[in-house]
Amino acid sequence: MVVIILIVVAVYIQYTQKHPQKASFISKVPIKGNALVIDGDSIMVSSVMIRLAGIDAPELHQFCGTKKTRYPCGLEAKKYLEQLIENQPVTCHLYKKDKYHRILATCKTKQVSNINATIVQNGWAISYYDYPKEEQEAKKKKKGIWQSNFQYPRKWRKSHPRTE
Repeated sequence: MVVIILIVVAVYIQYTQKHPQKASFISKVPIKGNALVIDGDSIMVSSVMIRLAGIDAPELHQFCGTKKTRYPCGLEAKKYLEQLIENQPVTCHLYKKDKYHRILATCKTKQVSNINATIVQNGWAISYYDYPKEEQEAKKKKKGIWQSNFQYPRKWRKSHPRTE
């Protein structure tokens, strides 16, 4: 019986790490307030650093395109998130902390029911499992980073480690 319980718990943990939308919240009370956009997938709300769950946007200093068409896609992703929020209050439902101690969350405004999904749908982030349909739509329509060549943010981070 104990073995079965341990297996169920292990499967649940693995599943919720891959599907944060289906994970239980770390707080039943969402965080609400004005957001300061940090980069294409991170905001600060009420002094809490939040990483938008299920997505990965280009890093702030990342460039995309070819030598001829090079553009600062990391800055463009940040600008897109700023435009999406437009100084509106956000409501974020919290899931868990990541390895950088940021809270993983899904956020919304009055006009945008799911900021995370909208960023992926408009091509300014890739999906970590949660938004495959939105990512396919962005690819098909060549939106955001899908308009040209780019290095996946995870690979870019590996080749450009932080110096702290």
